[in-house]
Amino acid sequence: MKKGIKTLIFLFSLLFLYTIVSAEVKVPSEIKFNKEVYKQAYQAGNGTTSNKVTEYLKSGETLDRFEKMFSIWEYPDAKNVKTFTGYLIKDSNPQYKITPREILENNEAGETMASLIITAGNISEYNMYRILIRDGHVVTYQFSYRIYENHGTPAYKKWLEKLNSNEAEWFAAMAGMKDIK
Repeated sequence: MKKGIKTLIFLFSLLFLYTIVSAEVKVPSEIKFNKEVYKQAYQAGNGTTSNKVTEYLKSGETLDRFEKMFSIWEYPDAKNVKTFTGYLIKDSNPQYKITPREILENNEAGETMASLIITAGNISEYNMYRILIRDGHVVTYQFSYRIYENHGTPAYKKWLEKLNSNEAEWFAAMAGMKDIK
């Protein structure tokens, strides 16, 4: 009889574990953004009890050095898009300079899109976010465009020109993305 109870407890534990794992939000192995393909390169957290990030890179790029990245973030403790957006653009870390560029609210859809440039040392990164509520908490789709040059250099100026000429296209691509589940 004791062996039967142990087996039953073991099977119940497996079923419980399967339920927890299957409840986690699934993400695709690749993302297509603005006609470019990004493949999953990194994932951490679970999106239910901790923040979850899944990062995607174009072929040939690495997490240590990339030009473009697409990320999906889940914040289980964040429940309000406007409040989250305020924290996102707040310059609270003295190591980084945050320069907000654009904030577009879609009250009908309950979403916000925001863009900003984060600078730390010789790295500048343009970030565009689509912030929405999914499964009762904040989820962001994030596009990053990065350069490893100091301000004022010819390469930085060219990067900034490319950013300015492509930003509207990137916003349209982000707004046109279907919900990723």
